[in-house]
Amino acid sequence: MSTDPKSEAIDYNHLMQANLTRVFSERDAGRRIVAIRELYAEDAVLYEPDASAKGHAAISEAVTALLAQLPPNFVFSAAGPAIGHHNLGRLKWRSGPPDGPVAVTGMDVAHFEEGRIHSIYVFLEPAGAQTPVLQTNSTKEIPVAKTPKTGLCPSLPILRKRLPSLVRLVHR
Repeated sequence: MSTDPKSEAIDYNHLMQANLTRVFSERDAGRRIVAIRELYAEDAVLYEPDASAKGHAAISEAVTALLAQLPPNFVFSAAGPAIGHHNLGRLKWRSGPPDGPVAVTGMDVAHFEEGRIHSIYVFLEPAGAQTPVLQTNSTKEIPVAKTPKTGLCPSLPILRKRLPSLVRLVHR
C-alpha cells in the first residue's frame, strides 16, 4: 500500500475549522472573500442539495445569502474536530446563538487539492437528528424543521426559507 505525502500533509482540522469560522461565520464580506481566496482553489465549488456555487465570488454570495437570513448573533461552530484522509475531510457543525439552543446541525465534506478546498458538500441533519425540538416558554414543544417524507435532509435553500420562523423560536 502506498502513501500519498500530499494527503498526509493536509491539516484537515485547521482548514475545515477555518472555513467554518472565517467563511461561514464571517459577516464582513471583505474579510470573508480574503479567507475564501486563502482556503479555496480558484475553481472551487460549494455544493448544496439543491444548488451550487462555483468560484470565490459565487461562494461568498451564497454565504452572504445564508447569513442574511440568520440573526446577527448566530454563529457556526464545530461539533468536534475535522477528520480526513486521501484529500477528503469532514467536519460536523451546528449553528445558533453562541450560548443558546442549537437551531440546525450538519456536516461539511470537502475535497482538497494542493492543500486548498476544491469542492465542499454541505449536508443538513434531518430534523430530530440531534436537536429534535425547541422549548418555548410554554410546555409546547416545537419541531426545529420537518424532513420530507422521502427522509432526505432539507437543502440550504429550504432552510433559508424556514430560518425566519426558526429564529423567532430560538429568541423567545
